[in-house]
Amino acid sequence: MMWTGKPGMVRISFGAYNDFDDVDALIEMLRRITRNEYRGQYYPIPESGEYKPVGYRDSMAEHFSLSGCAL
Repeated sequence: MMWTGKPGMVRISFGAYNDFDDVDALIEMLRRITRNEYRGQYYPIPESGEYKPVGYRDSMAEHFSLSGCAL
């Protein structure tokens, strides 16, 4: 498996459940990324051309499945 040192990517979505600690953690991580103190570890997905973070787990797949459903 090929690993890359791509910089982190951030997508921000706030919800009604977020609090000031969440915002503080986001700001700190953005500061680390802009200072080049964080570089993510990713591996390529050849079928799609996308990259996934090392250790990524799709938690939705653990809870939801369409297998066995008649569509």
